[in-house]
Amino acid sequence: MRTYYTALGVTASTSEYDVRCAWRRLAAAHHPDRHAQDPELAAQLTSKLAELNGAYAVLGDRKARGAYDRVLALTTDPCRPCRGSGVMKKQRGFSSEALGVCPTCGGCGRTERERR
Repeated sequence: MRTYYTALGVTASTSEYDVRCAWRRLAAAHHPDRHAQDPELAAQLTSKLAELNGAYAVLGDRKARGAYDRVLALTTDPCRPCRGSGVMKKQRGFSSEALGVCPTCGGCGRTERERR
């Protein structure tokens, strides 16, 4: 799945400053004006630059990035407590009795919405 993070080559834990540095580096490398002699390549780079600009517009803004991360978590994780396995993992602070079927997805690894 292509995300804004993969478009800029950064991770979700990357700082805003490093996101900006990655965007500037990629935008300079993929700018169509640098390849004006080849119109076909310039057209491809225009769409790539638009993708990079869209990614930076979201990841460079703290509020937009937070909203994007929440939506991304909902679309990539089928069930947050068990991470899609249907079985709860042993976590710090939980006794061994707490292990077992995930109460959120009922052991199927899907969200409530997907089970309907």
